[in-house]
Amino acid sequence: MNRSVEKDRTILVSGPSSVKLLKGKVSVLGAKLSVQDKVIVRKGKSLPFEAEVSSVLEIVDGRGSEIEEVDGSTIPVSWREAVRYLLSLPRPRTVMALGDVDCGKTAFCTFMINNVLTSASGISIIDADLGQSDLGPPGTIGLGLVKKPFTDLFFEKATATYFVGNTSPDGVTDKVISGLTRLKEKALGMGSDFIVINTDGWVHGEGAREYKVRMIKTILPEAVIGIQIDGELEDILTSVKGNAVYLLRLGPSPSIRKRSREERKFLREQGYRKLLKNAVLRSVPIGWVKLENTFLGLESASSEIELKLSQILGRKILCCREDPSSVFAVLKGKEMVDDEKIKAVEEVFQKKLQMINESDEKWLMVGLLNDDREFLGLGTIQGIDYEKKLLKLYASYPGKVDIVQFGQVKVDRHGRELGISTSFLSEQ
Repeated sequence: MNRSVEKDRTILVSGPSSVKLLKGKVSVLGAKLSVQDKVIVRKGKSLPFEAEVSSVLEIVDGRGSEIEEVDGSTIPVSWREAVRYLLSLPRPRTVMALGDVDCGKTAFCTFMINNVLTSASGISIIDADLGQSDLGPPGTIGLGLVKKPFTDLFFEKATATYFVGNTSPDGVTDKVISGLTRLKEKALGMGSDFIVINTDGWVHGEGAREYKVRMIKTILPEAVIGIQIDGELEDILTSVKGNAVYLLRLGPSPSIRKRSREERKFLREQGYRKLLKNAVLRSVPIGWVKLENTFLGLESASSEIELKLSQILGRKILCCREDPSSVFAVLKGKEMVDDEKIKAVEEVFQKKLQMINESDEKWLMVGLLNDDREFLGLGTIQGIDYEKKLLKLYASYPGKVDIVQFGQVKVDRHGRELGISTSFLSEQ
């Protein structure tokens, strides 16, 4: 349908929809559209189309989409003032956005970058929102070099990706901060003089406060933008006063809506499918790659330990590893092991026993890296042949792989999220 919109009014479109500008001048989060430009609004996303003059839009709305017209702009005055202020600061500079889930961090970062493009020689964005990543698949941190205005990072290509393997930072905070450090250095090495870091929405509780404070003190952004509703970021912001040169407190946009759990899952699965597109089954000899973030990467236990373990448990052992505090075993079959046998093993070895059954690895997400620890692609495990020592996985990347990093999310070959598994973790 065609829809006219008068000057200084905004059409809010929630996906799934497509919007084409037929006449006039319209901007979306600071990106000015040309006549015949088409913008895709994904399911679970919402975009504001601001009319700078009387304009006509062609809107093709899908099932569940919504369209609303409001007077004026949905971009808060405080956002515009913050961008003008940030543009006046010396360069190079790094700006980090903090905020709760669905507060508008991504919208603000998009608006800021689109307004900086005409005055910066190199702009990079680092998307560190593990659960709702747009630039890379969920469970990763993505770095993008921005050269033109955009409305949705999902349709941009990542220059570099850092695999974390979980959709929540809780429990993997060291990896997230390490990834941010690596990607910021890479952005600076590419000549970026304006770096934007979008973070996850974990801000409540002492664990979240410690994590965000440590992130800021490690990354040392020149400016921190806190988008908050009711002072929920104050514990974090006051703790880093003096570490970040500029702290700006902003309110959310009134157009931001809360997404349902189903919508958030849909968006994650869309991200998985983006990188698993055209995935094929490939077999990787375990002896040819380094396995990380898993006990399978540890040294094999001795044959004596494996034999003793098998005798006590009454099960065939497919794979046995150990570290100073634990014994890890992959058992053939699916039968339950009673508590008395587990207790007996731990008394004999004076170590904690961690067991999994064969096929428990199926659909576990993995990151594929080269020798330089550069991310090559995403994979999802079909199975492990412990006798032939083959790792079977679906992946789109066809080339040589040097490192396979195990994640904690299970995703099938079609990008459907199946849950979380920590069974393969170790303290290595």
